[in-house]
Amino acid sequence: MRLARLTSLEHDELRKQLAALKKQIAELEKLLGSEKRQLNLLLKELDEIVDKFGDDRRTTIVEEEAEFEVESLVAQEDVVVTLSHNGYIKRVPIAQYRRRVSGGRAAVGAERHAEDFLEHVFVASTTDTLLLFTDTGQVHALPVSTVPEGGRTTRGRALQQLVNLGKGARVTAVVPVSEFSEDRVLLFLTRSGTVKRTTLDQFANVRSGGITAIKVAPGDALIDVQLSDGTNDVVLVTRSGRAIRFPETEIPVLGRTAQGVRGMQLKGKDAVVGMVVVRREATLATLTERGYAKRTPIRDYPVQRRGGMGTITLDVSDKSGPLVSAKEILPGDELVVISAKGAATRLSADDIPVQGRATQGKRVIQLDAGDRVVEGARAGQEPGGD
Repeated sequence: MRLARLTSLEHDELRKQLAALKKQIAELEKLLGSEKRQLNLLLKELDEIVDKFGDDRRTTIVEEEAEFEVESLVAQEDVVVTLSHNGYIKRVPIAQYRRRVSGGRAAVGAERHAEDFLEHVFVASTTDTLLLFTDTGQVHALPVSTVPEGGRTTRGRALQQLVNLGKGARVTAVVPVSEFSEDRVLLFLTRSGTVKRTTLDQFANVRSGGITAIKVAPGDALIDVQLSDGTNDVVLVTRSGRAIRFPETEIPVLGRTAQGVRGMQLKGKDAVVGMVVVRREATLATLTERGYAKRTPIRDYPVQRRGGMGTITLDVSDKSGPLVSAKEILPGDELVVISAKGAATRLSADDIPVQGRATQGKRVIQLDAGDRVVEGARAGQEPGGD
């Protein structure tokens, strides 16, 4: 083909493209200048999309309003919740625990936090709620799902950062709850020997700032709260070495703001130091100010009526000093002894002798001059180990 003919063909193609562009420009200018044309084009393109991709609606739209709780969106998972003596809390997935071993280890490496230990350890669900009771008689609710997750060797987060407990308030009891049913009760005990039972359903809606769980008289303090089914016995122990055991049914069921009734008659400046709800065969470990301790089978305590002076549980003398703690101890447990100078000594249950009620116990720790035991706590057992 001659070059002139090729050039003529190129000119013809360019003229056709120019004519097509002019036509397209004219159509677009008409479209831009007419809202009706724009709407028609929009509807046409939408119809094409429906024909190509359309299918039946898979959701149902209703005009009704429904309420739901945020907790219902939380994935249900079993976790181990730990709260240390110094107030550090965390949750660990239970899958990280493989076998059960004796617990009582420090909340984190002993080289940094040797004086801290796990005081409350329990398995809960992420849909459960923790009821935190303070010595002032207030209760705060903390959903397990909001407890920070940590590793087994981490310390956790300070509880005060999660719950506003109030100035000077101290958590004395933690109760995990999965269902706030009215057929279960909370048992309350104050230092002056006041006891009370309140049905669990009264704590289903705890405000963010906390609510009153028990009316605490001036100079008194809430020292323990335990969950019960209402059919157990209760043992109270005092500083002077007295103990009383009576059926739980003798404690009236009262409202949240009630003060309670006398659980034990006290003499002079005597005070209650501990409560055990009898659910199983166990021993009662008693600890004195000068480091004497013993374990006595709970079955050795006779059942009496509420409000009496009880019977002797430890022969308190100037040598032993008054009682400072009474805890339920099972084989494999550890008792942590805390002194006024801040030292924490761990004792295995096997290191505490089993003796009768009228004995003095055995010196289990040596104290420095001027020091004394101020508290005893049952160290929590972790559900598993490496």
